[in-house]
This record gives sequence, structure tokens and C-alpha cells, in this order.
Amino acid sequence: MRRTLPLAAALLVAACSRPARRPGLPQPAQDALTRLEDHVRAHEPDALLVARRGESLLDRRTRAGRGPIHARSLTKLFTATAVGLLSDAGRLKLDDPLGKHLPAWKGGLKDKVTLRHLLAHSSGLEPVAGDPYVPKNPDVLATVTAFEMADVPGSKAVYDNAGYILAAAAAARAAGKPLDAYLAEALFEPLGVPEGSWSWWKDAAGTRFGHAGLVLTADGLLAFGRLWLDGGWRGTRRILSESFVAEATRPQNAADPTFGLGWLLLGRDVRGKPPWDGYWMNGTDGQVLYVHPASGVVCVQLVEREVTPEEQRPMVGTVLDQCRRLARALTPL
Repeated sequence: MRRTLPLAAALLVAACSRPARRPGLPQPAQDALTRLEDHVRAHEPDALLVARRGESLLDRRTRAGRGPIHARSLTKLFTATAVGLLSDAGRLKLDDPLGKHLPAWKGGLKDKVTLRHLLAHSSGLEPVAGDPYVPKNPDVLATVTAFEMADVPGSKAVYDNAGYILAAAAAARAAGKPLDAYLAEALFEPLGVPEGSWSWWKDAAGTRFGHAGLVLTADGLLAFGRLWLDGGWRGTRRILSESFVAEATRPQNAADPTFGLGWLLLGRDVRGKPPWDGYWMNGTDGQVLYVHPASGVVCVQLVEREVTPEEQRPMVGTVLDQCRRLARALTPL
């Protein structure tokens, strides 16, 4: 027997499923937001937030999406930011040799690897399939320190997890405390991200993973995106230097200009000038952070469940495509 909803309930469901009109937005922007609403219904991410300079344009969350979720490879952005904060404070330099901060890293081409190389995925480390570092490895840093070199540092860019584990360890050494403890005071507290709304995985040796392992809320990730959107400012307080924001969002390797420092870069904006057509990062299972300075758009997607590679492509691709369309529609000419 087919069950039917009472008329009032049916009308409520219809109203909730219909995309809201947003007065003042051009039609291409309305269309992009409608397609993002369709994406939520089709793929069910736990959180999809779209904002423009602090104004919410879309906020869809499940119960899980209201709490902390593993950010996966978006963690790399926070590792890169930690290095930037320490650079601003004079505790390290982007072009420091890694061995200056991790003395066990030495010999041959290893002596030429810098922190910049690690953050730009151009360290020359041998590629390692999959992710052998978590959750059962008791000493991740010892594992990656033993990795061999495959290429001259800076000669090419290859997406790499191990480099971010090394960069996070170097940052912790320069900070004089665990990476999460440093970022609690240097980043999360100034951003207004509450204690208890985020955490960071570590191994048995106490190493915080730099390539993944940050667990935080969609609101915390949105606040982080706004920091980058606003050039390192939160309100009237500068957290991150203008020079590091600019450096991290420019191409770092001539062989592959899509790599910044942590960020992936997306071509020129609609005026053909820097800043680029936004910068972004994604993680396994469909996590996305997209920032477009010219329009003021920030997009966040977090997914709690495990997602197959076949599902991940449209989960990431649709959000990135429609957020770019939205940003272009809202960019002043």
C-alpha cells in the first residue's frame, strides 16, 4: 500500500526542497546556487556552505555536518599556514633546508630540500602509493625520514603526502611545541574557532600528521577560508602576513603552475589578472575548500562517510565547477 503525506506536510517538503530565491543576485549566480542545491539532494554531503564576504548564500547540513568532520587532505592547508605563521614570526624561513629543523634528514639530495619544496610538492621524494602512514604506523616521522630521493628538489611537482608530514614536524620543532598546540594559540583562537570544535590525529610517538588528520567543523573551515579571502585579516586583527598569503597563492613550480603552497591554483580570473580564478584544495571523500578573492566567495564541503572514487569525482567536480560559476557571476568587471 502506498503511503501519502498529509497536504500540509507535503507542501512543507516541497517548500524546503525548492531552492530559495536570493534577491539582488544575477541570474547566472542564481543558477549556480540552484545546481548546488541539486548537488546536495543527489550526493548528500554532510555540510555545504557558500558565503560571500560573510553573507551566507547557502547552508545545508546533516546532523553529522553540524559537528567536527575529518578534513583529510585539507589538513595540508593548515600545515602550510603553520609554516607561514612561523615565517612571519621569524622562527623559520620558507627556503630553510629541511635539515636545519630536522637534523636526521641529511645526505645527498636530501640536503637540498627546503620547506618551500615540501609545501609545493616539489621535494623530489620517491613517490609512495597510497597512504602507509596512518592509522597503525607507530612512528610516521621515522618512516618518511627514511624515504629515498627520486628527483632533484624543485625539478618537478608531484602531489605528495610525505612532504607534509615532514613540514609539520619541522614546524613543530620551530614552534617548540606540538603543531596543534601552536595552531591553537596562533590560528584557531584568533579566528574564533572554539576549543573542542577541532582536534588533530597523532601517532604513538606524538607526531601530528601534516597531510591529513585535522578534524573540525564546517564553520571552522569557513572561518579559515575567510582568513585567506581577506588577505590574512580577521576583522581588524591581522593573523597571517599579506606577503605569505600572496606567496602561497602564486605558482611555485614552472613545470606545473597549479601548485601554490598548500593551495591548488585555478587559472586567471575573468579580468585576466591576478589573483587567479580562485584557489582550492580537496580531500578524499569529497572535502572541498574554495576561495575566490575577486568575488568574495568561499565554498566549503565536508563529508563524514567513506566515498568511492567514482562518487568522489562528481562530489568534488560539481561543487568546484558551480562555485567557480558563482564566483565569476559575482566578480565586478
